[in-house]
Amino acid sequence: FWLKRSWHAQVGLGRRIEARAGAERGARQRERERAMGAYKYLEEFWRKKQSDVFRYLARLRTWEFRQLPAVHRCSRPTRPDKARKVGYKAKQGYIVYRVRIRRGDRKTRVAKGIVYGKPKHQGINKNKATRNLRNIAEERAGRKIASLRVLNSYWVAQ
Repeated sequence: FWLKRSWHAQVGLGRRIEARAGAERGARQRERERAMGAYKYLEEFWRKKQSDVFRYLARLRTWEFRQLPAVHRCSRPTRPDKARKVGYKAKQGYIVYRVRIRRGDRKTRVAKGIVYGKPKHQGINKNKATRNLRNIAEERAGRKIASLRVLNSYWVAQ
């Protein structure tokens, strides 16, 4: 599964860094390193995919995603931290789509499995796709919402 987001106008925001002097700066920096925000917790959670909680949630999510159409709009991102990293903002003009892609090798379409010609070209099952799954998912989402542009995508489940 891949999440898609599209937008009307691309916005870039800069970040201002302020310098503080002396011991006050050091103490605050140490305190900041200890404290983790909500997005950092989410990032750590998605990093540890073998944990019991993650595996349970992944199992529920994959079942839920299977009941939905292959390309559908979501009300909110499944991974808010990752969505923000790839450019999503919770405001008008940003839409989130989820796309399901079939994994694995491609199969040659031949009538009754009969291939004519030399033995080299008689393979049916072990054909590898030239494009990656992410690229295919982004194209399908873009085709579904032709009036918008695809901003970026990320992995959700498999």
